[in-house]
Amino acid sequence: MTILQNTITGPGDVTGSSNVAIYLINSNDNKIFHNHIESMAWGITLASFGVSESTNNMILGNTLTSLNYSSPIHIQGRCSYNSIQNNTISECTFAVNGGIIFLNDGTENNRVSNNHLSNNSGIGIWLATGSNNTIGPNNTSNENGWGFYFSAPTSHNNVFNNTALDNTVCDIVNLGTNNTFSRNTANCTQGL
Repeated sequence: MTILQNTITGPGDVTGSSNVAIYLINSNDNKIFHNHIESMAWGITLASFGVSESTNNMILGNTLTSLNYSSPIHIQGRCSYNSIQNNTISECTFAVNGGIIFLNDGTENNRVSNNHLSNNSGIGIWLATGSNNTIGPNNTSNENGWGFYFSAPTSHNNVFNNTALDNTVCDIVNLGTNNTFSRNTANCTQGL
């Protein structure tokens, strides 16, 4: 399936899981390209439940702005070999979640590159779980709550050639094990 060049605008101040712009479950080989999503609770969610997987999907060139409940790009469950590239996420007021977030075991071997996250209240790119993902090159996460955040269960992720500056709490935080960081630009780092 290809989801291409749509403008999806919500009513503004909305919450809840039913206000999702694009939601794919247990789905493979999809292309989500050049969509504009604004004023929704959630943006793009790629998920898997049970033993099924969501693999080989591309989330490319989307603009997500003014989302106000949860993650603009949300990857959950057994999701692997997906590509998240060239997306712009800004002015989102999600309380805790990340602009791009990986949740639950099985988020492996994904590539996140050339994304631009700015002026969001939460975390720019957050790996709550996941291993063997490539985060880079050329992601920028500036003027958010945190720039990049790797929680304790994460491991063996390769994070390189990214920029995180002027984030409120810290630019790069690593609580995971065996994550590799190289050639990133940041003023505040923890756990590297």
